[in-house]
Amino acid sequence: MPSPQSLHTVAITAKRLINRLSNTPKPITIISRAQIDSINPSTIFDVLDTVPGLSIARSGGLEGQISLRGLNSNYYHSPLFIDGDRFKGRNTLEYLLIEPEDIAAVEVVRGPAAEAYGSEAVGGVVELTTYHAIPGGGGFHVTGGNVSAGFATVNDAVQSHGDLEASGHGLGFRLSLSGREAGNYQTPDGTARNSDYKTGGIGLDAAYAIDSLDTLDLTLRGEFVSAGRAGGLGGAPGYPYVQQRDRLQDQMVRLAYSGGGARGPFRQVSADLFFDNFYGEIPSIQRTTPGLVKDNISWVVGPSVVGGNALGSIPWGYGHTALGVDFFQEMRPAGSQSYSDTEHLNAAGQVTSIAVTPRHQTTPGDSQLNVGVFADNVWSPDEAWTATLSARLDGFHTTTGTSPVLAPALEPLYAADRDANNFAETVSLGVIRHVSPILDLVADAGTLFRMPSDTELFSASVSGTGYSLPNPALKPEHGDAVEGGFRVHSARASISATAYYDRFRDFVETVPVTYLSTSSTQPQNVESAALEGAEAAWNILLSRRVGFFGTLTYTRAANLLTGVPLPYVAPLNGRGGLRYTPASGNYSIHGTIEWAVAKTRIDPTQEYPTDGYAVLGLGAVLRLDRLIDQGLGDTRLIVTADNLLNTAYRSGATYANIAYPVSLTNPLLEPGRDFAMTLRHRF
Repeated sequence: MPSPQSLHTVAITAKRLINRLSNTPKPITIISRAQIDSINPSTIFDVLDTVPGLSIARSGGLEGQISLRGLNSNYYHSPLFIDGDRFKGRNTLEYLLIEPEDIAAVEVVRGPAAEAYGSEAVGGVVELTTYHAIPGGGGFHVTGGNVSAGFATVNDAVQSHGDLEASGHGLGFRLSLSGREAGNYQTPDGTARNSDYKTGGIGLDAAYAIDSLDTLDLTLRGEFVSAGRAGGLGGAPGYPYVQQRDRLQDQMVRLAYSGGGARGPFRQVSADLFFDNFYGEIPSIQRTTPGLVKDNISWVVGPSVVGGNALGSIPWGYGHTALGVDFFQEMRPAGSQSYSDTEHLNAAGQVTSIAVTPRHQTTPGDSQLNVGVFADNVWSPDEAWTATLSARLDGFHTTTGTSPVLAPALEPLYAADRDANNFAETVSLGVIRHVSPILDLVADAGTLFRMPSDTELFSASVSGTGYSLPNPALKPEHGDAVEGGFRVHSARASISATAYYDRFRDFVETVPVTYLSTSSTQPQNVESAALEGAEAAWNILLSRRVGFFGTLTYTRAANLLTGVPLPYVAPLNGRGGLRYTPASGNYSIHGTIEWAVAKTRIDPTQEYPTDGYAVLGLGAVLRLDRLIDQGLGDTRLIVTADNLLNTAYRSGATYANIAYPVSLTNPLLEPGRDFAMTLRHRF
């Protein structure tokens, strides 16, 4: 039987699940900074694309969403957290504001985790850990830094990054600057027009050591991005019908505390408060209607977000308990705003008239507050068993104004449910059977919960003679989930496999409705939906120098009321490769193949089938200080060749507009052959 003391040595994995990684039944993928470097990413999607169960729904060179266990992040089923805090701007745009060079590690919880993370943690959770300052003693001095520069051929992309760290007198500071710029990317079938982007970021972090166990950390961060949607969600069917861009800014301030030692019953404690503000504009030129050219600007006025959390760990006997509380409030007091001018053309293409609509507010302001409390318990009575029991209670307060609205016919919908309270309880029970020192059997069962977002509740637009209707009366999604599998973990191999089944009640889908004798659409709760599948991941040392790694994913989802498949669920797919590292460690090289079968099981009213594919890649990390001159210090050259055979392919998770024929941008083709290199020096 293990000693109680050994069980109290815990690591915070995915920030809220305070378990030793081997003692959590949740399937979690952790990607280290060294692994991120070997991928040589241009965007965060390049990193996340290596996770089993996760697909990328691309809409541009930088634009896109993730699909985690078949559930797209645009529909609020897989939240993004940064340093333990919910990062939520606009659901389609969150991942644009992430600079890969600022990320120290990535953790992905695959599958439901609402009992720890609250609403939206249905398909899974993406947790990013960024770099922070480290306080130090003695006189003030520079402690290190990093500079890098890179280039990619597929879109003439350039990136640069620099950071500098210093400490002294119990203080620590870190300053970082990042920038990226790229043109339209090339595909085997031509140029993906309107896929270019430009980004910039600045961050300042200051840490203060209160004593040897307690630290305060202040973070200031600013990001801006200008990126085009070549296709995909919000951009389909693409050029020349739709030309849409996202110009965004994000400013964040965060104050955090972390402490060790005894605080009454607690042994580890942490807390933070943050404020995040999003602002931007989304210009578009639409030629979807013959004889009309509509130039439109939608303003991203917020949200302004206030949030925070507190977490502590209590050891007891042969287990421990994590207790936590968090809150998150989104505020959009100015609602949505837009401007448009519409040109009417004659048969010869000449402008006959122009109708201008000045900037105006199109929807009422709204606010949504979420407060949650949770407990995560881990118990290991002996060497053979570990059990986890987690529970959470969430409360929501949602309000909306009733004016202005796009049309008087919409006023009753806002007035009927303008002030609502919702509560939900979620639980999860997990068991691990330690069959041997290298083999575990794992199982987990729990409940699902998702509160509809303010966008689903209050968004509205005029579509032809009908409406895209708001639905403030939407009920939360609920459901049940079970999963099980095995893990092998030894000095030479790490292998895991998980099978899962999720059943949803009141699943939210956009459906056709008749409103005031017009054909319209509205998000509504359907009777039920189900999702099932299996994942596998492995990393095996075939010899002391050669490693074999890979993933395999299969997901199937359907509306149980109609039998129709849920759209944009990627088909059977996987990734595999070999890695060689010589005894000297002077370099490493790897080769990969990413593949998917053809996607034919679709909802034909929403998507096109996609072909199967296999894409080859090569990469190398070279330690120039060891290969050339030790005087170079820690200098590395990272070289990659992606889509080596210039294969034309599409992700089955990418959105298309079926009112238009299949084209390069509908659904959007992935980038073609790309040679990229990054030179990095750490000092």
